[in-house]
Amino acid sequence: MWDSRPVGGDKVVPTLLLTTIGRKSGKPSTIPLIYVQDDKSFVVVGSRGGAPEHPHWYLNLMSEGKGWIQVAQEHSGIVPELIEGTDRESIWNELVELFPPYRDYEAQSEGVREIPVIRLTPT
Repeated sequence: MWDSRPVGGDKVVPTLLLTTIGRKSGKPSTIPLIYVQDDKSFVVVGSRGGAPEHPHWYLNLMSEGKGWIQVAQEHSGIVPELIEGTDRESIWNELVELFPPYRDYEAQSEGVREIPVIRLTPT
């Protein structure tokens, strides 16, 4: 759990640790990400604070096609899946409800890129 209030959120939100392998460096890198649970999968957002470029972890994850997560004390390998279309819209609204600044990030990146919503399915 992470207190999102210092950065514009309004509550404590569930957070996981995602580890990816660098496309160029070949080295592992770990980043905390807010998530919502979707059945047995976890859904995260590649917002990069509304920047015009995708986050490096997202590019690494999609390039490699796998990664690892830690949720509380549980560790698992994962397979990523980009969520698109009406499925994305539905889960996007749930994510914005959890962390309202995502709406601002979306506005900042509008016309430049669509913020990716990624399902992480444990293997």
